[in-house]
Amino acid sequence: MISKFFDISLENKSIDEYQIDYALSNEGDKLNNKKLTYAVLNDDWEAYNNRKINDKHDFHFFSCDHLWEVNYLVNTIKKHTEKSEQEIRLAIAFSWDDTEENKPREIFVDCVMSKL
Repeated sequence: MISKFFDISLENKSIDEYQIDYALSNEGDKLNNKKLTYAVLNDDWEAYNNRKINDKHDFHFFSCDHLWEVNYLVNTIKKHTEKSEQEIRLAIAFSWDDTEENKPREIFVDCVMSKL
């Protein structure tokens, strides 16, 4: 039995039962992530949208080139999660690639939330 190699107790469950529990746990995490993404995207983005319009930019697209946009996203995410500001900023950094192209807000927020 595998448990003797890893010095763990299977608590009378089969390996298949543990794999099912793990899969269900991951699905729960994915569902939680989607709920958080939905909450962030449905938060109040009016100030963000207005500033983007005033700057003659499309508010449907997010850019890490502007610190105010990153700060807005950080503060919006912080309202919906207990993650630290540093964790959120790292997730944003890992979600941004070097193409320097603006990203559709929905796609970018979903990517960031998946990294938290």
